[in-house]
Amino acid sequence: MSNSMLELVDADVIFVMGSNPSVAQPIASNYIKQAKLKGAKLIVSDPRAIDLAEMADIHLANYAGTNGAIIQGMMSHIINNKLYNEAFIQERCDIEGTEFLSVGWNTLKEQAADPANSVENFAKIAGVCPEDLKKVAEYYAKGPNSSIVWGMGTAQHANAVEVVQHIANLVAITGMIGRASTGANPLRGQNNVQGSCDTACLALFYPGYKFVADYPLKQGEGYDPDKDPDADHFEKIWGVRPPYGQGLALTHMCMSQEELNAQTCVLTGNAATYLTTPLANKALKVMYCIGSNPAHASADTLSVKKHLVGLEFLVVQDIFMTETAELADVVLPAYAKAEKWGTYTNTERKVHMARPALKAPGQAKSDMEIMIELMKRLGYDQKVQDHTNQHTTAQDILAEIATSMPQYAGLTHDNLTEQGGIHWPTGGADGLAKNPTGTKFLHGAGFPRGKGVLRGFGFTPADEQVCDEYPVILTTGRTLYHWHAMQMTDKTTKILTHQHEGFLEVNSKDAAKWGLVDGDYAKITGRRDVAVAKVLITDDIKENVVFAPFHFHDVYINNLTNPKLDPIGAEPELKVATVRIEKATAADRNRLGKYVDGKLAAPKK
Repeated sequence: MSNSMLELVDADVIFVMGSNPSVAQPIASNYIKQAKLKGAKLIVSDPRAIDLAEMADIHLANYAGTNGAIIQGMMSHIINNKLYNEAFIQERCDIEGTEFLSVGWNTLKEQAADPANSVENFAKIAGVCPEDLKKVAEYYAKGPNSSIVWGMGTAQHANAVEVVQHIANLVAITGMIGRASTGANPLRGQNNVQGSCDTACLALFYPGYKFVADYPLKQGEGYDPDKDPDADHFEKIWGVRPPYGQGLALTHMCMSQEELNAQTCVLTGNAATYLTTPLANKALKVMYCIGSNPAHASADTLSVKKHLVGLEFLVVQDIFMTETAELADVVLPAYAKAEKWGTYTNTERKVHMARPALKAPGQAKSDMEIMIELMKRLGYDQKVQDHTNQHTTAQDILAEIATSMPQYAGLTHDNLTEQGGIHWPTGGADGLAKNPTGTKFLHGAGFPRGKGVLRGFGFTPADEQVCDEYPVILTTGRTLYHWHAMQMTDKTTKILTHQHEGFLEVNSKDAAKWGLVDGDYAKITGRRDVAVAKVLITDDIKENVVFAPFHFHDVYINNLTNPKLDPIGAEPELKVATVRIEKATAADRNRLGKYVDGKLAAPKK
């Protein structure tokens, strides 16, 4: 998030897009509701009438996969009606199109005048009322303090980076950035996703978001690491030269070699260079999976399982026996959150301390101890005091993070404890001396890259479009009661008693058309597999769109989701797949072996 969570309370306008915070991020939802009670305008863009939509001033019930059309429709109306912030644009944005990947402000204005980019045209693509979209644009642009908030419903698409770039356009041309209670604010989906990304658990980046194509590609002919400040930086810290090429996203791993060779690095225009080759060609023989359950949570799960099974050696490090762990050759039991020392960075860039409250059971070890022991046995010694002492090791690791990443400079266990958490970027020791809690909102003094890049108009539709055979859009998400692939919540009997069975939300008009009533079971046929789910009839979802949560083991809805990748972010299109819906037969219901005499088997702890 560019801004801190609490700032939402004082926003004048909050635009929630592709996120259901009341279910997935309840703390953020509480702040949004407080802002609404204080008089803020609330706008929600979602195919479903989520609870925030019910209290919203305007609910844009758009088709899944059309977030980019919503944002560009707003921009078109704002530009053509001169609702933009000219002073901010002139000071902070690229005007002539001289910046990399930027069309410039002058060209963006010309594009907005094109009838193809009219608010009416984008409203038609999104399936919303043009007058509502115009009103949303006016609310947002006039603010005076407007915040846009989005989640996985925006990020898990094959056009996700394109949409986020349009969001960046929107906040830039309206000047809704660099001030309190404004900003571009993605709500991260899981604990410490932000911290994991910061520290390079991404295929495209080294720590601190140093893009791999800006650095390792220099290691070709004529490259001299002694003259490269970045190389010197990482090589001194790690004792080894960073590897050549970017890592593979999971979906890349499941491609054939021919498909992988066809991938292009969109930011450079060059053929993408990877550290390794994919599973399909047996070149990647070993996978080490830590705290993730791709055999349940990935797009096109059946294909992922096939490739996991095809590995010569699979290691899973986790706290429970997940579906992925069941496929593993070795399972390493790790500490749970309440059993370990360390730090977490939450969605608002705030780094928090974690301390053990419980003693770990059995032979479990902390993730740090397992990884360091493995590296030592592979011949790469670690500069830690005592890797079996997780408290001192966590301190050593944070010290290395603070050295390798300027955003985290100066962070220690002591100052994190004293402040109750610190927002990065810290500004180092000098910055923390002036502002001990860190930076609550970003870009107050300017953008780190210089002038703001402005992407041109252009809408990329979802990869799968409805057709005669698959006339319905399937979108997925979460429920309040379960977390991700139920790795933890299916161990809790009280939660399972309340909600243990998957379901499919169907619009009442669609249900009548398909001969379904509440409590029936629907057969969902997609391009990759078939699923069966209990029907929940509602008018809180758009016609010809159905929704299913991805948690449940009796449905496995991710067998149907689309592995098509965003060309830059490598995120699969989990939120849009096309399907066919019909009433399930008894044979359909029994196909997964989850039913006994036509009823779902009782939950097991």
